[in-house]
Amino acid sequence: MIQGSEYMELCVLGSSSNGNATFVRCNGRKFLIDAGFSARIIAKRLEHIGVTTAELDGIFITHEHTDHICGLKGLCTKHDIPVYCTRFTAEAIENQLDITCNFTLFTPSERFLFGDLEVEAFPVFHDAQDPVGFTFSTTYAKLGIISDLGHISPHVRSSLKDVNILIIESNHEEKLLVADIRRPWSLKQRILSRQGHLSNDHACAFIEEIAHENLRHVLLFHLSKDCNNPDIALAKMKKSLRDKGYANTTVHLTYPNKHSEPLKYYGENTGAEQLKTVFEQLEMPMVP
Repeated sequence: MIQGSEYMELCVLGSSSNGNATFVRCNGRKFLIDAGFSARIIAKRLEHIGVTTAELDGIFITHEHTDHICGLKGLCTKHDIPVYCTRFTAEAIENQLDITCNFTLFTPSERFLFGDLEVEAFPVFHDAQDPVGFTFSTTYAKLGIISDLGHISPHVRSSLKDVNILIIESNHEEKLLVADIRRPWSLKQRILSRQGHLSNDHACAFIEEIAHENLRHVLLFHLSKDCNNPDIALAKMKKSLRDKGYANTTVHLTYPNKHSEPLKYYGENTGAEQLKTVFEQLEMPMVP
C-alpha cells in the first residue's frame, strides 16, 4: 500500500529521430517536455493515461528541431498552452512553424518557478540555435532530461549529479553507425561530433560518473532505429550501474511508436518509492 500523496509521474509518449515528447505530472502541474509528434498523436497517447491536452499547463522545449516541436502548432492553436523556451529557440519556432505561441522565455542557466516546481535550464552541446536540458525539482524528487547532445559539459554534470530520475539520450551504437550504408559520412561525422548525439557508451560513461544510491530510474531516450539495438543499449546501461554498485536502479527503454509505461516516484522519505503503471490501476491495455 502506497503511503503519502506526493509523487512525480512521467510517461515518455515516444522517442526517436522521428519524434520526442514526455508528459510529467507533479505538484498539481501537468506539462510536456517537447512536442515532437502531431497534436493528434500526442492527444491520443495522453488519452490512454487519462489526460487531455486541455489540461496541460505548459510545454517546455529543449530545442527547435522538428522532432521536438512539430506538434506545437496544433496544440497551441487549439489551447493557447504556455511554451517555455529560450529567445533564440522561440524565434526559430516562429520561423519554422509560422506561428506565434504564448511564449515564456528564459535564458540558459536560469532557475525559475513553475508553480511549486523549481526548473533549471542548462546549455547543452547540439547543433541547434540554443539547446538546453532541464531539471524539475520538488522537496521530494528531482527529474533531469538531456535529450540531444554530443558532449557532456561540466555544467551538465553539475546540474544532473543529484537527480532521482534521469532521461538520457542513448542514440547509437558507434559500430552500427559507422557501418551503416544508408547514411553519408558527413551525417555520421555530425552525429559523432561534440554537437551531435550521445552514443550508448557515452551515456554509460556519464552514468558511471554521477550514479548514486538515490538515482532510482534511468530512461534511455532517442534511440536510433537503424544505428542502435535496444537490447545492447539496455544491457550496457545495466552493466554500468551494476559495476558501480547500483544494480537496484531501474533502467527503462523508450519507444519510437508508442508510449512507455508511466512511472510514479514517491521520493526517498515516504518509504514507499516504487514503480506503478497507470494501466495496471485502470486495467487498460497499453496501445500505440
